Amino acid sequence: MRYPTELDRALSHPMEAVKLLVLKQVSRCVADDSALRNLKLHSGLLKNVISCIGCREASVGSAAIRVVTALACSSQQAVLLVFSPPLLDQLRQTMASSDVVRYRGYEVAVSVSCVSRENMKLLTDVGLLPELVQEVFGRDVLVQLNALELLTTLARADHGFEHLEAEGVTQRLEKLLTVPEDASMHDYILPGVMKFFGQVGHDRPEHVLSRYPSFAANLLSMAAEPDHTRRLSALDTLACLGMTAAGKLALGRQGTAMTECVAEIGRLAQNAPSELRIRALETIEQLLQLKAGELTDELLALTQAWFAAVAPQPLDLVWGLARQPFLDLRLAALRVLAAVAALEWGQRVCLERAGFLEYLLDRSTESSKEGRDAKFAVVAAIVGSASSRHAVAPSALAQLSAYHEQGAFYVRATTEVALDEST
Repeated sequence: MRYPTELDRALSHPMEAVKLLVLKQVSRCVADDSALRNLKLHSGLLKNVISCIGCREASVGSAAIRVVTALACSSQQAVLLVFSPPLLDQLRQTMASSDVVRYRGYEVAVSVSCVSRENMKLLTDVGLLPELVQEVFGRDVLVQLNALELLTTLARADHGFEHLEAEGVTQRLEKLLTVPEDASMHDYILPGVMKFFGQVGHDRPEHVLSRYPSFAANLLSMAAEPDHTRRLSALDTLACLGMTAAGKLALGRQGTAMTECVAEIGRLAQNAPSELRIRALETIEQLLQLKAGELTDELLALTQAWFAAVAPQPLDLVWGLARQPFLDLRLAALRVLAAVAALEWGQRVCLERAGFLEYLLDRSTESSKEGRDAKFAVVAAIVGSASSRHAVAPSALAQLSAYHEQGAFYVRATTEVALDEST
């Protein structure tokens, strides 16, 4: 670094572009070992970089967050430097300027903590992580939601989740799911708590669903509640948990409560307002979708049972929605059909239904690019499945394979003969 004094002075320039240029140059120093060694010698410059986290211009604040985070994550010596008393004092002073800036500082702390267990211990020892946890259990809902968002990021790291469990934070969060006597603000915090458990449960579903029964019970009952926001929160969380094979198995162990929940999701897909119908179909898609390496007997039986629980005639329900005039609803239903058509039991269910094969082969049912692509994905799911060789009749498979080879946008050529008319 050749001009530390000039860079330091430029960080106080009133023009946003100048500060961004300096931060860009400092970020280059972080990526270069020799320049990084020089940068560590200029604590005044580093203090001013940290103070930029509090700039009114969001672009400058975001750039400063990236620089400070990259510097702290570059080595163990660097993280000790960034959170040493002089620079930590500057960070705390900057964070004290407003709620928005305070959470920028917490964002740095969480990003650095996610890198390693050692970093997390340091940020705990200097007090930043414990302070963030206290924000979650305050009385300001907006503050709580912002803190929950950051805490969710920390919990996605294994060592972060273990730390939160060891400190009893996750247990306290679960208690927030219970409606208190003063429930006026409860509905505002509930989606954030559900998202927390849904995100951490995506990575460790069996642990979360078994260890936090209040969360599991709330999740499976919320889809039937009249409140629109609560139902959306339940659908999003179920979709997050049900994306993986482990998540499906963990949900399957919830027994009849999960089956009843799937039935309620089917009712939402049929009768709810448009947004809820689409989200319900997206959740059903995630619950039924299996990758090639996940086609075990247990998962196939589980997904078949869930599909049967969607409605008395689940294929008729989804197929009917796939023929609605509303594109978003049709696309969501077609994605469910594609998930079903990739499975052996689904191929039998679909192609044994009178008229379904003819529907798949009829290109006139979709006119938009999105619709043609979505319907083609249903055909591709059948043709590309190893089970289709014995689950689908040879004649039907031959027709679908020809459709697949022709592509989503095939148009049959027509020949016209011009006749010369004589008078």
